[in-house]
Amino acid sequence: DFSDTTAVLTVLVVPLAVQWWSTWYPGAEPGGGGYVAQRMLAARDERESLLATLWFNVAH
Repeated sequence: DFSDTTAVLTVLVVPLAVQWWSTWYPGAEPGGGGYVAQRMLAARDERESLLATLWFNVAH
């Protein structure tokens, strides 16, 4: 029903916002992306790898 402006805006804006975010986000490549892999491989151990990955996702 196109008479409800809130529903129409939601249907139009949400897919566009998700598409923009998925193409802008640097870790959007298949397999996690180079940025995330770099932080995981540069860590000293598994714990630091997990913390670095979580920090990167929160910070970005």
